[in-house]
Amino acid sequence: MQASVHSGVEGLQELRSAWTKLHQSLGPYAKFEWHLACAVHLLGACSHVSYILVSEGVEPIAIVPVIESVVTMLPFGRLRALSLGLHSQLSLVDIPVSPGIDFSAIAAVLRPLLWRWPRAWDVLWWQRCLADGNAARLGRALGATQGQFAPTPPCNVLDLGESFEEFMHQRSKNLLNSLRKSGRKLSESSGVYVSRNGVPQALNGELAPAVPVETTEMAFDHFLDLEASGWKGIAGTGTAIKLDPMTREFYAFLLRERKPGFDTEIALLHREHRPIAAHFSITTAAGRTVLKIGYDESESKVSPGQILLREVLETIHRQGTRELSLVTNMPWHHTWRPRAEPTHSVLIYRRRWRHEVHWRLRRVFRLLKVAVRFTGVSKAQAR
Repeated sequence: MQASVHSGVEGLQELRSAWTKLHQSLGPYAKFEWHLACAVHLLGACSHVSYILVSEGVEPIAIVPVIESVVTMLPFGRLRALSLGLHSQLSLVDIPVSPGIDFSAIAAVLRPLLWRWPRAWDVLWWQRCLADGNAARLGRALGATQGQFAPTPPCNVLDLGESFEEFMHQRSKNLLNSLRKSGRKLSESSGVYVSRNGVPQALNGELAPAVPVETTEMAFDHFLDLEASGWKGIAGTGTAIKLDPMTREFYAFLLRERKPGFDTEIALLHREHRPIAAHFSITTAAGRTVLKIGYDESESKVSPGQILLREVLETIHRQGTRELSLVTNMPWHHTWRPRAEPTHSVLIYRRRWRHEVHWRLRRVFRLLKVAVRFTGVSKAQAR
């Protein structure tokens, strides 16, 4: 095996052909379109963006982003980090790797290249990788002797199975009752339907309504308004997509890049001919991934987000998709009884003394956490 370094967005563009050979059966976070959108719109603040191509002869084996940035880590303060991309919109990270490859062989090629990297770095930090994903497996191979692998919040996944009716039957009774009540309230309204990228669709098996077809760009604007209408808006945390031009362009880029194998979709639930809930998702060969959800909080009595999720699940099941990832681990997910897919971060310090200090500090924190929990239980029992 050999490795070559490709720098900047131009270097990434050079790898398009090799990348697309590797990512056919993977989820969105390993796709070329995803990494290109990240490089162009989210990682501009990083001083250096590079990509390592590992190949065997003319055949690509793996591609590993090397994104240089500065992070803060206790007890060392500010450190120079190599990552797969650090940004609030990057909830998961992954890389393309050829199936059936020995990850220790890839690590053997990467390790000397990373340790002789032309610019100094302190820590290799890959945040929130799926535990059985390519990034996590390569991270374990790279850090076999001094890597740290900390658990991070799980990724909730809905497995649809062969029968959608059986899938729904296995959901919680509270959820099913809520969906029935909300469905009855919605049926009393006019102009209730779902649209996909602006095209009206039938709701509950009924005929699609006779309403004008909107453009995908119009659907995107509706999605942005709904995502910003709640606690993420100006009156709340101010983290809504539409409030940050680069983040908005990131999602607009993903939408423009839609194609078979990377099917970006905006699903909207309409009531009284106006959108009240929205999903931004990507479907790949691995399943559907819901990146963002928004809804009109004034319509919460009809549970618009839950109704839309049910409609989306039934639609993708008919299309043959059997898995939907909710990416995060939010409390409202649990009424759907998802499968919790483990994730963890990869942390490898360049200097061994930092590894030892950080490992011992984490051990002290874990012991203190256990002691505090034990003290709390003891006090509760004493009462």
